[in-house]
Amino acid sequence: MYWKKELKKGKQFLADKELIKALKCFESAVNNCPVTSAAGLEKSLFFLGITLKRLGRTESALRCWHMGKHLISESKSRRMIREHSNRYGMYVQTESEQDEDKIAFISLQLERYFKTKKAQRFCSEAERDVILDILQTYWSEMLSDGEIHHFSLDEKIRFFREQPVVFPVADIDSLRNPSNEIIYTDFEKGTRQSMTDLCPCGSGMLFSQCCGRIISPIELESGKI
Repeated sequence: MYWKKELKKGKQFLADKELIKALKCFESAVNNCPVTSAAGLEKSLFFLGITLKRLGRTESALRCWHMGKHLISESKSRRMIREHSNRYGMYVQTESEQDEDKIAFISLQLERYFKTKKAQRFCSEAERDVILDILQTYWSEMLSDGEIHHFSLDEKIRFFREQPVVFPVADIDSLRNPSNEIIYTDFEKGTRQSMTDLCPCGSGMLFSQCCGRIISPIELESGKI
């Protein structure tokens, strides 16, 4: 069968360290393997994952192994998942528990953010930078509170999901200003925020007296902001 030939060729390319050729062969094997051949499909996905891992595409590799883990009872894909996944089920990128927590928090919140977008992804580098900066700010505040250090894994995931991160709904690119003027945005309405409007935080105060206030030089110098 054609898919078996592709699988065999891919394994030879993999042994010869010709990773791009191996990748194409394993992809072809997966696409052409009949669904009735669970063992063949699992093997093709397993080697496709190995190749992707060696190419540095670790998340794609893990996805392949997850696709193959239930196809047969003695799946090699399951072993790879156990060896290369952290406690959140993501590919191991760091030995630091705090870094793992941060990546999990960002992932859960990005998932929520992308659900609000038709494109389901970042549409520009400007948008990506703004959203990641927002998440970094929330993460830093959570760390300073110290609350998550005593949570179990289940509690952390629930806590990360429940964080009321406020994302801008306006097109980030439309907020660029060549004059470098600071532009305040009402994230709920996706419109420019006027200093004389009520603050969107819900305080009932004017924006200029609340979240949009100007920090005085004395406050900046003393650090009491």
